[in-house]
Amino acid sequence: MALGLLLGPAPAAVPVDALALEMKARDADVLFRKDPFDKSSFPATVLAEDGARLRGTVEVKGSFTRQTGKKSLLIKLDDGKWHGQSRISLNGMGTDVTMMREWLNWQLMQALRMVVPATRYTRVSINGANHGVFLRIDWIDTKMFDRFGLGADGEQYHPYDSTYCGDLTPVSLERRRECWLKLAPRGSDDFSSLAELVRAIGIEPVDTFDRLVEQRFDTESVINWFAVNALVTETDTYNKNYFLYRSLRTGRWTVVPWDYDLTLGRAYDPLRDFPFTILNDHFQYYYPIEAGQSNPLHYQALKNPALRARVLARLRELTQGAPDPAHPWRGWFAPARMAERIDTLRALLRPELAADPFLAGQQRRFDDEVDSLRFYARARVRYLERTLLGEPDWLAQNVAAAAVAPAQDVDLVDGWGYTLAQARSRAGRGTVRVTALPGWVWLVPGDADRAACVQRSWLVSADAPGLVADLKVSYLDENLALREPGARVADERALFLFAAENGRWRALPTVAAPLANTLGTPALALPAGAPLRLVACVGVPAGRS
Repeated sequence: MALGLLLGPAPAAVPVDALALEMKARDADVLFRKDPFDKSSFPATVLAEDGARLRGTVEVKGSFTRQTGKKSLLIKLDDGKWHGQSRISLNGMGTDVTMMREWLNWQLMQALRMVVPATRYTRVSINGANHGVFLRIDWIDTKMFDRFGLGADGEQYHPYDSTYCGDLTPVSLERRRECWLKLAPRGSDDFSSLAELVRAIGIEPVDTFDRLVEQRFDTESVINWFAVNALVTETDTYNKNYFLYRSLRTGRWTVVPWDYDLTLGRAYDPLRDFPFTILNDHFQYYYPIEAGQSNPLHYQALKNPALRARVLARLRELTQGAPDPAHPWRGWFAPARMAERIDTLRALLRPELAADPFLAGQQRRFDDEVDSLRFYARARVRYLERTLLGEPDWLAQNVAAAAVAPAQDVDLVDGWGYTLAQARSRAGRGTVRVTALPGWVWLVPGDADRAACVQRSWLVSADAPGLVADLKVSYLDENLALREPGARVADERALFLFAAENGRWRALPTVAAPLANTLGTPALALPAGAPLRLVACVGVPAGRS
């Protein structure tokens, strides 16, 4: 099964493979129900397309995702290979109901020609029962590095996920058994090459840090790692969630990123209890490119003018322009192309929910998450264009204006890079102006409780009469300390926009996107004189407007 996906000037396919697994019925039932950190495995047989029966074992893999219902699986075949692999790694994507984030990130990195694993959507059945779509990801080992021309005889390291200390500092080597896992050569306990790299990073001055990176690393792997992380807001890294490979063939280190399910707008909330610090409904698109855990390679590189310029140039390439055979990554993350990708994946994956025993009934959550992905893909690019790739106007916060025309989506971005609103003209042309007023909810419809309103209002106007537009305004909900929905807004879907006109409030038809934190209203006539004031509150009872 495949649908066309526009990756550049020509469509490519998004295939969904099928993997059939046979197990004892009791084992199949226990596989997803046992203690999350039970590392036992069960006998299993993979039924190959040619009729071969490939015997092996299956177990749950991963770290945090073990605590989700749709766990990730690792199948180890005793002999033979399935699609060229003796180890079949299946990510359950249990933290992302859209099942898109990891796929999008890996596709982006593959377009950059990074040393990263190949990925395929794979529909898994166990004893004939559909268990949903998983993301199959190539096993990261020396064989993968050899396929990229780096040889299979190098050294491979991976920070331990549970200790958060593999950050390339001297302390991380002092605690090497807690912080680092050496995967290759198998059985080796020699960390001297990694220790020498850490020492060199620690003593190199910022002014010459680009020389160290050029001498020690596959520089493109470092530049791309930082650029991708900045673009998709991957902050759960730099002290974990990456691999290092020292190729004996090239004498340089290559960085391989890892674990991209909590990206593209997902926000960590330190004020909530675990696991809701991670699995929450908060959203952001405005973190700086320095965001992430402390790591001397990262912060020294971004302080170095030459390396920082290369990271920014790569971000510019990823968000602007058009791809060509030599540069397939150009414009890969441009808003229009991302919208096409997300819409195509939505058409492919949403029907899968009904048959997925872990995701059935989550269609509304799926739609909300897709809305947030679509908004992130636009707002993140606009933020970077204004704050890093253009000229920010630090005096113009919360004020934005843009020319609109029919059949054209326009982002209204203030001088700080925040997307205050989006507009599309239905009739007329002109410039739309939006002023956001955080905290200003002194005037509310009727006797509405201010705590049942969003703690911001908007002033909207046009520079010409007769302009009618579909308008979407945004608000803040990053964590429990930085959020604008009032304490009595239990469900953001219940919010309505209200317009103040001639001393009265008029309820507007409203479409709420509670994860993207936007409220849209169609065909709004924009005044050319005094601005229209909008507020958002939980619906006011009839007769109280």
